[in-house]
This record gives sequence, C-alpha cells and structure tokens, in this order.
Amino acid sequence: MLAFRSILAVALIAGFFLLALGLAALLIWIPIYGWLAAGVLYGKGTALCFFGALVILGTIWPQRDVFLPPGPRLDEDKHPRLFEKIRACATATNSPMPRAVYLVPEPNAWVSRRGGFLFSGGEPILGLGLPLLSVLNTSQLTAVLAHEFGHELGGDTRLGGWIYRTRLSLLRATGEFGSLEGHVLSLLKFPFLLYGRLFIGITTAVSRRQELRADELSGRIAGVPAAVSALETIHVAGPAYQRFLEKDFGPLLARGYRAPLMQGFRRFFSRLSEKDQAELLKKTEAPAGRTAEDTHPPLEERIRNLHALGGEPKPAETAPACDLVAWDASLEKDIVAQMTNQTDARRSTALSWEELDTDEVCRRVFLADRKEYYRAYAKGLRGIRPDQLPDLAKSPEALGRRLTPQKLFSHHYASLASGAVGTALILALHSRGWALRKQPGRSLCVAKGDHVLEADAILADLHEARLSPEAWAQQCNAYGISEIDLGLLEPAAPSDGAP
Repeated sequence: MLAFRSILAVALIAGFFLLALGLAALLIWIPIYGWLAAGVLYGKGTALCFFGALVILGTIWPQRDVFLPPGPRLDEDKHPRLFEKIRACATATNSPMPRAVYLVPEPNAWVSRRGGFLFSGGEPILGLGLPLLSVLNTSQLTAVLAHEFGHELGGDTRLGGWIYRTRLSLLRATGEFGSLEGHVLSLLKFPFLLYGRLFIGITTAVSRRQELRADELSGRIAGVPAAVSALETIHVAGPAYQRFLEKDFGPLLARGYRAPLMQGFRRFFSRLSEKDQAELLKKTEAPAGRTAEDTHPPLEERIRNLHALGGEPKPAETAPACDLVAWDASLEKDIVAQMTNQTDARRSTALSWEELDTDEVCRRVFLADRKEYYRAYAKGLRGIRPDQLPDLAKSPEALGRRLTPQKLFSHHYASLASGAVGTALILALHSRGWALRKQPGRSLCVAKGDHVLEADAILADLHEARLSPEAWAQQCNAYGISEIDLGLLEPAAPSDGAP
C-alpha cells in the first residue's frame, strides 16, 4: 500500500496532467465555441489557440525512454564478494535483488527501476560509484546499500522517475511559452509556473522525508556509527573527487595518459587532512550552496535524526569496500570512456602512479608544458629572485597583475602568480639535478635526496604563513638558488653542494 507521501506525489503528478489537458481543451474549445455561438471563425485567433494547444500536448507527450548503461555492468561470477554483500543487504531490508549492478563514475550510489507500467512493476537496478568504493569501508558500504534499498522498500523508486519527468515537463512548458515574450501566448507560462512552484515545493519536502526514512533503515541495518560516518565520507568525497579530477587525473588524461583511477583517488583522499575535509564538508553544506529545491535534508539534520535512533552498536567491518570488487584494467578503461569518450580512453597510454613518481616519466608527461608555460610569463618574472618571494607573497594579486595584461579576478591573479613562480622554481632546480615527481594530492614536485619541494605552493605558503621567510631563506641558500633571476633561467650543471 502506498504511504501518504506517495499518494500526495501521485496526486500532484495527476494534477499536472489534468492542468495541461484542461488548458489544451480550453484553447481548442475557444474557437469552436465562437463558431457555434456566433458563426464566426477568426483565422489568426484559431491558429494561435491550436498552436498553444499543440505546444501543451507536446510537453506531456510521452518521451521515448532509451536506456543507456550508466557504466560497466558487474557480473556476479567475477565479483562474488560484492554480490554477497548486496544480497545480504537486500534480504535484510526485504527488498528484491537488483536485476543488474553497474559501476558508475560518480561519487554516488542509487537504486532505480527499469520497465513496468505506471507506478508498479519493473525491475530494480543498482549503481555503485567507483569513487565511493574507493573511500568507504565495508560497514559504510552496508549503510549505503541499506539506504538505497530503503528507497526501494518505501516505493520511492517507483515514483522517482515520474516526479523527475513531471518536473521536466513543467520546465518545458514554462520555457516554451516563456520564449514567446511579448506575445499573448506567453501568458500561458503562468499556470505552469505557479503549479511548478507548488509541485517542486511539495515533492521536495516529500523527497527529504524519504531520505530521512532511508537513513533510519540504514542506521538499523548497519548501525548508527557506520551510517553517520558513511554520510560524512560521501559529503566529503563529492568535492574531493572533483578536485582530484581537476588537479591530478584530468591533466594526465588531457596529455594522453591514464593512471589507475581508483588507486589514485584512494591516495588523494587519504592525504586530505582533517582541516581539508572540514573545509570540503563546509563547502558542500554552506547555506549559499543549498536551495529550497534540494531533495536531500542538510547533513546536520540527517545526522541528528540518526543519533536519535539509538540502538545497539553493530560490529565494525573496517576492510576497504573496494576489496569486494575484482579490479581489472578493463573496468577502469570503461569508466574513463563513460566519463569522456571511447576515443580518449582507447588512445590514452596506461601508466602507474609509481611510474609517475619518477623523473623519467614526469619529464615526458609534464616538462614540455611547464617550459611553454614559463616562456609565456618569463618576461614578467625578470628581476625577481627566490629570496625576494616573502615580500612579493604579501600581495600575490599584485604579482599576478605584473605577469599579464589580461583582466582577471583577484584570486585568478594569485593563482597565476603561484603557477608562474612555481614553474620557474621547478625548472631552476630540475636543471640543477633535482628529479621531478608527481603523486595524487600533490602538485608537481622536485626532489633530491630527502628534500622534496612543492614549488607551486611556495607563494601561497609564504602568504598564509605556513612557511616563514626565515625558513624559506635557509632553503634557498641550501639549494643554491638565492640569487638566480627567475625570469632569466639557463640550464646549469648539477651542483654538488645542493642537497
């Protein structure tokens, strides 16, 4: 039996179709009534009415639903441990076993339905995000699976697709008539606009309640600590994964190389300090980043709701969730193809993060681009010595303005200055025998012996007082670069005195 929230959602969906059909019928009836009552049929008015009716009917006409696999399909024969965990969670929640399980490229997990008729039938399918499997432990994965099966148990997956399609239809109708600005038909956008606000407001409240109910089932099955830690990890993993793609994986792929995605993100995530994680969590939960249309309640509310459950603690399973999957190169290649396209995935050259941590591979991957970047800003760096950077770091924006005549935002000037100075330091030290190194969570480094320098971060570290001017001066003297001109770099033989 459908719960009250589901009945309310069904009523709203039906209300939209009644509104659309009613308006279309009214538009068709207006010229017919004029003909029957007065014997007059205005050609232009009739055409406008029929056009408006056709637009409305076009927005509610069923769209062809073509299913495209969201990622590589996981087979039980190859991944028995993962399917054992999925089956255990399905049984514990009294939910059907998914017909298919897909590995998806987003830091997310979901249960959906394919097929069926109206609000019943169909078969469930499960999507598991590779980034989530990379950072969750087994207890946290149990909590995530229980949460998703909770949506299936509550009938949410049966309604979710209809709610989504109805929202799209409302947006289409509002957009179609809104584009006729200045025309009398543009007035038809207002009924859909007003109903859309009502529909989104109520269904959003329904969706939030569904999330809290699914959280409660997750806490009962996996234990409150596992459910809470899973929520916190997921909220950090989203922006962290985006940063990993932008800073580490994406630049490699753009250069034609493909490193292990899962392994790289695990290393990236493990290097996040508690401060970094707190900042990422604050960013995702900032009031400015949330709207009245968010279908998920704030994290603080979800955690508070879970803690209210109480209950006996469950045995913790701390083994990494990714150990449940039998990883092979084809899985990650398929995921990369899903993220970009088949051509990029096929043409990219596979390499390991261990290989990337060597000077030979780093030179092949990064050095040419760094030299080109340096040539673009070398003129602006002329006359600047490394021992002067503490003074320049007081205003990175001013240094960035010196490097380019382009108009940029202040933080872009600061990023430009850090990149130009870091590149100059990398080239200067590399020409003196330092090795290039790159690891997830770190920018391109130069290293010699026990000394490792993240050159791109030097200006920011000096600006934010993570590195003192005195400590930097000592490093410059030890490295033999205090007096070099960062804008006039020339290859130099390795210095025996440099560490």
